[in-house]
Amino acid sequence: LGLDSIDILEVALVVSKKYGLQLRADHEDNTKIFTSLRSLANHIASQRTL
Repeated sequence: LGLDSIDILEVALVVSKKYGLQLRADHEDNTKIFTSLRSLANHIASQRTL
């Protein structure tokens, strides 16, 4: 997605508020998660069903 660290923090905050899902800064898959909107959406969907 071409996001910088501030952008990622803003996205993580919105995701947290909207879906109750915490995106951790130290998550090993962050690069993969933030590759595209589809990968971010897939990650959110997979975590919400747990």
